[in-house]
Amino acid sequence: MSMKIIDILRQTIVNDATVEIKVEHNNRLCKLSEAKSDYEFIIHSLPDDIIIIKCDKFPSTKDVFFYGNNNECKKADYIIISETYKAILIFEIKRSKNTSMASDIVYQLKGASCIVDYCESIIKEYFNIDNIFHGYTRKYYIGIFKSSDKRPFNYDVYSKNSNLDNAKPEYAKKLLSCNVKFQKLLEDRTKKRQR
Repeated sequence: MSMKIIDILRQTIVNDATVEIKVEHNNRLCKLSEAKSDYEFIIHSLPDDIIIIKCDKFPSTKDVFFYGNNNECKKADYIIISETYKAILIFEIKRSKNTSMASDIVYQLKGASCIVDYCESIIKEYFNIDNIFHGYTRKYYIGIFKSSDKRPFNYDVYSKNSNLDNAKPEYAKKLLSCNVKFQKLLEDRTKKRQR
């Protein structure tokens, strides 16, 4: 395949459905937030080949195609795809711990993962490229905003109960910091603890 996956995605997904990458002090970063909110998560030190998809721009299928009785129409807030790291990071952003039930968040994360699968299927059919995300790792995160968190970077990014592998929506890692380095998100704490 001569064309990069990220370039194909950028060519396929409209600009309004992606998050702008900003450069501040030679640092590539993105700001993730919910609509009509006064808070944001900042992820910095982003690689060059990255795309961030706003899942809320994906059309709702509830009552149009699916009933939604089994929560199949829910979707998380963001998908971050990096070709360099072969990683797909799926985020749900919350104002506080009490705004949603844990089961609802799992359904939202699963819905966003289905959007990834849909994009892969579109590229297979219309670009004739099979399995564009073969070998990619999917990881799931819940960002809970804390207004008291003014620190520029929190080295203990995850909550104490985030030692399970977050390759499944049920084990999504809860972020304690609203300012985090991209590579920190990719660390596998389960392997670290076993050493």
